[in-house]
Amino acid sequence: MLKQQQKLRAKLCTTLFTLVSWSTLSIADDKTVEVFHYWTTASEAKSIDVLKRLTAQAGYHWQDATVEGAAGENAFSSLEARVLAAQAPDVGQIKGRDIQRWARLGVLQPLIAINGDSRWQATLPDEFLDHLKLNGELYAIPIHIHRTNWLWINQAALQRADLPAPSTWSDFIALCEKLQALGFPVIAQSLDGWQLATLFEGLVLATHGAEFYRKVFIDLSFRSARSDEMADVLSKLRQMQPFFIPTQTSATWDENAISVADGNAAMMFMGDWMKGELANKSRFVNQDYVCVPTPGSQQGFIYDVNAFASFKNRNGRETNSLDVLNLVLSREFQTEFNVYKGSMPIHDQVDNQAFDDCTQQAIKTFKWSTTNKQLVPSIAHGLANINGVQHGLFKGLITFINDPTMSAEEGAKNLAKEMSYGAYFITN
Repeated sequence: MLKQQQKLRAKLCTTLFTLVSWSTLSIADDKTVEVFHYWTTASEAKSIDVLKRLTAQAGYHWQDATVEGAAGENAFSSLEARVLAAQAPDVGQIKGRDIQRWARLGVLQPLIAINGDSRWQATLPDEFLDHLKLNGELYAIPIHIHRTNWLWINQAALQRADLPAPSTWSDFIALCEKLQALGFPVIAQSLDGWQLATLFEGLVLATHGAEFYRKVFIDLSFRSARSDEMADVLSKLRQMQPFFIPTQTSATWDENAISVADGNAAMMFMGDWMKGELANKSRFVNQDYVCVPTPGSQQGFIYDVNAFASFKNRNGRETNSLDVLNLVLSREFQTEFNVYKGSMPIHDQVDNQAFDDCTQQAIKTFKWSTTNKQLVPSIAHGLANINGVQHGLFKGLITFINDPTMSAEEGAKNLAKEMSYGAYFITN
């Protein structure tokens, strides 16, 4: 392991030397900014088009660099390869621990001027801002705030069941049983690791609260991870499993979202980027679907944040990158982008009337959960801990869900084991 770390550091040192050498020789194209991102679904493309338009209005030529699939997992590998090959983009979409990792390795531009303007940071909790900084210095700009602990329900299915949207676990199971009895396909749920973990982290918060969530996913208390409480959560996951639609278990998240929009599935657990896909299909909240927090987690907020950073490269376009990052902070971008994306803005200098009931609810809950210590970072989306722990969770959940003979207690022990192995994963 030590030799692998030394090899990676040596390669990065060679890369950084190459960047410095090239920077003295290359002539910058003042009007180009290459932006690396992984937003490629219909609603995501519509969202990022807002920034493309603003960039063009500012006089720059946007050069798209996209990698699709796996909720960004493919993009992270591709970005790493480009950085190591001294071919880093001007602006790159990164998140969570990767921000501090890249900053520590010296391949990101410190955002000194942007950090000096603290107005946009005023309403964000320190825990949230810490994801973007290293030793107090800002290295990335948050694009938006997603809430992951949501349940989306097709309105026609709910009306057919003649039951209210569930707020408790018993309400939820009663709704599932009623829909299944009526012959309505119930839950669109992929068994892909990150999608399964998105459902699971909401269950953890709903069942045993934010303090238990922190012990397991942030503090890495493996005693908590293999406890009776975790077995309780896994038993709920097992109880849900018969309601998963068999034909949807290998689908992409946006395919499952469309199945809910078209009435081919009654419901789906997913972050609020789901709303962007529903809107793109001309489906609207309180008309075609309803949004409720994962039953039992009404006062809790699991957040996911994507960010843009300026990478050091041989293009000499640092000013271009900073101008684009400042556009991300603008009132116009934060309003229009988040309407399309389904997320909430990072500051309150926006047109609140532009947002629907789901986003308005998220904004209120974000503020309340911050004050009352019910705000937690997503483990499914790489904010709560390092990549190895996240992937250990994925592996443990996939093993459990694919082995119907495994008890909840055995599942909890295996989950703790996989997460503990992941804590020493070399790519952290």
